[in-house]
Amino acid sequence: MNEHNRITRQALKSLVLEQRTRVVSQSQGVRRQLLDKVVQKVKTGQVVVVTGIRRCGKSTLLRQYALTLGWDKVHYFSFEDERLAEFTAHDFNLLLEILIELYGDLRTALFDEIQNVPGWEMFVRRLHDDGYALVVTGSNARMLSHELGSKLTGRHVDVVLYPFSFAEYMALKHPRDPHLDPLVTAQRGKLLRYFNGYFNEGGMPGYLLSQDPDLLTGVYEDVLYRDIAQRFQIDNMKTFRELALYLLSHIGRPLSFNKLKQYFHLGSVNTVTKYVGYLENAYVLFVINHYSSSLKQQTINPKKIYGICPALLRAVGFSTSDQRGYLLENVAFLALKQWGLPVYYYLTRQRLELDFIVVDFKKRLIPMQVCTSLKDPSVRERELKALTQAMTELRLKQGWILTEAEYDDFVLGPHQIRVRPLFQWLSDGFKET
Repeated sequence: MNEHNRITRQALKSLVLEQRTRVVSQSQGVRRQLLDKVVQKVKTGQVVVVTGIRRCGKSTLLRQYALTLGWDKVHYFSFEDERLAEFTAHDFNLLLEILIELYGDLRTALFDEIQNVPGWEMFVRRLHDDGYALVVTGSNARMLSHELGSKLTGRHVDVVLYPFSFAEYMALKHPRDPHLDPLVTAQRGKLLRYFNGYFNEGGMPGYLLSQDPDLLTGVYEDVLYRDIAQRFQIDNMKTFRELALYLLSHIGRPLSFNKLKQYFHLGSVNTVTKYVGYLENAYVLFVINHYSSSLKQQTINPKKIYGICPALLRAVGFSTSDQRGYLLENVAFLALKQWGLPVYYYLTRQRLELDFIVVDFKKRLIPMQVCTSLKDPSVRERELKALTQAMTELRLKQGWILTEAEYDDFVLGPHQIRVRPLFQWLSDGFKET
């Protein structure tokens, strides 16, 4: 780059001062559940890398971490600023010099969206070698892992921030009702109403505050174009967009990558796999495999797709007619991801589909179904048949069915079945098992 195009010292210093003033004065927001984990991981001496979709609250999490130490003990800088277009890896030394000049030789550094600068990982490694505690954020898991893998092997830890959980949503929207009892009729009604709000509004913090659907479509477009198309030089953008929309319109249903290749006239299954991988690493969607002890079977069987947020799914074109059950399934899946639990789906020998096989905190297999209601006899028969067949084949004794509002416990032969409202399960998880 021509020296005349480099960012000037004065311009960078002004940005540092402006950002510091803004970030210190901003609201702390709802305390994120991931904060305790970040605090714990920083103490291990590793570089903590926080990833997650754009606008899910990574910057707020950094502010919350800074407040645990005090702003007088941390350096902070965000690279998500269009005025940094001329900033290159050569300017990191200048940035550090300015930070020390203004705020002293502090030993903790927080860098937001640092992946926007090619070569950033060498700077982070140098600071880490020099004894700095570091927390960095980014919006692309694959890029961060690849870049850090070769430069900071064994010296970094990844944590994923998701949109608001139901508990975080409640803390934002209904702080006066923090501990409602689902077994008390009046409180149960409140919980169901609040859950319906979460189900419709999702967990993207900015959207919850603004209620502006353009924010959700803007996030989606930024991910497709800035985080994926530009960085991975996708030529056939029309087909890529169509594939992304198709996947997000078919959440919760087994999909064959080979059939997707044929449907979208793509050259190979590898192209489908690559495109889906881009979307997954940018946290637009998630892919789960069929549960099998054979890795080969996991690979060749159809996959299931889930989206990052039900409100974003609706905003980008997901059809909501007769799809409520799939969206409920998506909400349950996101909770499992937030808890850090491995998730699969399962097809019985008779090709009946079980929504989830979950590996819980004690490494046990937990079979789960999700549906709107069991009141319809045909639905009840279908859900129980798939669940009990899977439990028999996998030799499991206890299974779950999550519904909108029903609560029950019963025994079918050797199988113990727990039916719980999804809103209660979101709070309790597997505590009762």
